[in-house]
Amino acid sequence: MIFRSIALGLLLAVCALAQTRVREAAEKGDAEAQFSLGKTYWFGEGAAQDYVESARWLRMAAEQGHAVAQYFLGAIYESGRGVPRNDAEAARWFRKAADQGEANAQFKLGVKYS
Repeated sequence: MIFRSIALGLLLAVCALAQTRVREAAEKGDAEAQFSLGKTYWFGEGAAQDYVESARWLRMAAEQGHAVAQYFLGAIYESGRGVPRNDAEAARWFRKAADQGEANAQFKLGVKYS
């Protein structure tokens, strides 16, 4: 039982350190880290679920050309979670992602225009 407690404590410490490093990289402008942090807040895994904070980090990554973040941001505008629902803005982000070959965004645009 003591071993399990120690192992769990070490695992939690490693996860906290990893999350700190991701946040530091995101704050320095790393698009992949910003995307990761955005997903963390969206799904509430590793941090409290916060759609507004998720949208903020995903926007940073999307504005740097991160295709999957652009798709996610489009989906966020489509759903209206964390941002006001806006189909035109959703389509704009889906288009940016689709132009880079992001298949989910291409599908979303196909559905929107069918």
